[in-house]
Amino acid sequence: MIALSRDRWSLNYDCIEGGLVVQDAKHDAFNLARDIRVVRVWVDTDPPAASNGSNRKSYVLNSADMPKTSGPDVQDAPAALDNPSQFFQSYRSLFALSASHASRVPYLAGSPNEVTVKIDQRFLFGNYGKNPAHEPGGVLDATRMFPMTRFAFPAVKDKNKPYPKYVRIDYRLDIDLDNITKPDAAAARNLGKDTVTNKAGVFRDDEHLPNMLLSALRTVADLMNQVEDVGAFFAALEKPMPHEMASHGLVAGAPVAGVSKQATWDNIHIWPARQAVSTPGAFHAFHCHWRWGASAGDSSERGQLLPAAGDPQFRGLGWMKSEGGPLLSAQLPRQNLQFAVTKNSPEWAKDKNPSEWPFAKLFTDVRARPEPIAQGNDLVLWVSFEVFRDETALDQEWAGPVFVNGFYFGHNADQTPKPVALGGAFGEKVVSTNHGQWQRLAK
Repeated sequence: MIALSRDRWSLNYDCIEGGLVVQDAKHDAFNLARDIRVVRVWVDTDPPAASNGSNRKSYVLNSADMPKTSGPDVQDAPAALDNPSQFFQSYRSLFALSASHASRVPYLAGSPNEVTVKIDQRFLFGNYGKNPAHEPGGVLDATRMFPMTRFAFPAVKDKNKPYPKYVRIDYRLDIDLDNITKPDAAAARNLGKDTVTNKAGVFRDDEHLPNMLLSALRTVADLMNQVEDVGAFFAALEKPMPHEMASHGLVAGAPVAGVSKQATWDNIHIWPARQAVSTPGAFHAFHCHWRWGASAGDSSERGQLLPAAGDPQFRGLGWMKSEGGPLLSAQLPRQNLQFAVTKNSPEWAKDKNPSEWPFAKLFTDVRARPEPIAQGNDLVLWVSFEVFRDETALDQEWAGPVFVNGFYFGHNADQTPKPVALGGAFGEKVVSTNHGQWQRLAK
C-alpha cells in the first residue's frame, strides 16, 4: 500500500485485487475507516426480475478478468475534483485518487453488441467545515469522501439482440471510529485504542418535521411538552440497530416485490458505542444520506433550526414539496439501493471481495437470523447500487457514476441545539418491523 498524508487526511491506498482500495483512513488523526472498496461489479442483459442468468457476469476489479488500465493516481487539478452530481458541486474537494479498469474479454463476445466493460474509480477527499452545510441545521463541521465508480457502455448496435441493461456495483466499507467519550473526542485523546466497538442507526426521514421544530416562536418548554422522544423526529428509525440488517434504501429504478419506496430507509449513521449521539445532529459520527425528507429541501422552511433548508444537497432528483428526492447522478436516475450492516465476520473478509446474487444472499446464507449489535460491535457497511438502462435511449451512450452522495464524518465537539437536545435527540428507540429478521423496512 502507498502511504499518503496531506490536507489533514492520512491514509493508505493502492490498486490490488479489489481495485482502488483505501485503507486506514484518518482525518485529523481521528479514525474513520479501515478499508473501503468496491467488492464486485455485476452486469446483465436483463433486470433481476426478468433475468435467467445466462448473460449475468460479475467482475472483481483489478483481477485477471478486469485488469487495471491506469492508476492509481493522485490528482489535484480542478477538473479532477468536480463532483458530477449537481447536488454536491458546491463542496470543496482537496485531492482525488483515481484508477481505471477494463474487462479482458468483451462482454457478449461474438454478438453484435459485444463491448468492453470499462470501470473508472475516483475518490474525492474534502476539507473540514460547515459551509456548505452537511445537514439542514447547519451546525455540524465535517469532512466528506465521495468513493465514486463510473461505468460506460456505448449505444446499442442491434436492439433485437441482448445488450447490457443492468449494472450492480457493490461496496464494502469497514468503518472504525474511535470508541471514545465526548470529552475525549473534544480533546482528541485516547485515539486508536478501540476502533471496533461502534453502534449503527438507520433512519427514514419524515417528509415534514413537527411544526414545533420549524417555528422560531416556539419556546423550549413548548417543544418539551410536545416532543417526547427521538421517534418524533423521524418516520421510522432503529437507534441503535438491535441486530444486523440487510434491507432497501431506494426503489427508484425498478419495482421490488413487497417494498414500496415509502418503506425504504434514507440514511445510516455509525458512532462510538461509548458516546451518546444526538439525532438529528450526530456529532463524532459517520453519516451516509441518499435521501432527505421534503422539508430539508424546501427553502420556505428556512428558520432558526433549519437555516440551510432548500440547499441543493438536500433536494435530490424529482424533489417536491411533498416528497424528497434521491441523491443520484442525473445521468443515472433509474437506481435502486440496497444496504447491509453486519459484524466484521471472517466469512465476509475484505480479501475475499465477497458478493452474491441476489445481494442479501451473501448474508442470509451465512446465518439465517442476524446477530445482535445493539451494545456495539466491529461493524461493516455494505452498499449496493443497481442501475437500470433507459430503453427509450438505446441510441445513446449509457454511462455515469454511482455513490455521488458519498458520506461525511464530523469529529468536533457536540453543538446540538438546545431545543433539539431537550426534545429527545439523545434518546434511543427502535420503530420498525420484523425485529430479528435480516430485512426490516421503515414501514
